[in-house]
Amino acid sequence: MIVYTSGMFIPDEWGNSELKQIHIKLPESLHRELRIQAAIKGQTLQDYVVKALEGKINSDKATYSLTDPAKESISSDTTE
Repeated sequence: MIVYTSGMFIPDEWGNSELKQIHIKLPESLHRELRIQAAIKGQTLQDYVVKALEGKINSDKATYSLTDPAKESISSDTTE
């Protein structure tokens, strides 16, 4: 199911959490590869990149875990 809110369609798996935007510069070759992989999987570029980032984060979490002070530091850095 897709939810429409604030002018955006949001897939259910993202829940009701507020979405944030980031702007990044990519080499053209990486951008092209992301588009190709998203098309192969039948996903939007947005969905493919979000799932890729989630996968990377989950992989990193499996490799190491942050200590509580590190988590607090990161959390305070991201609240602007």
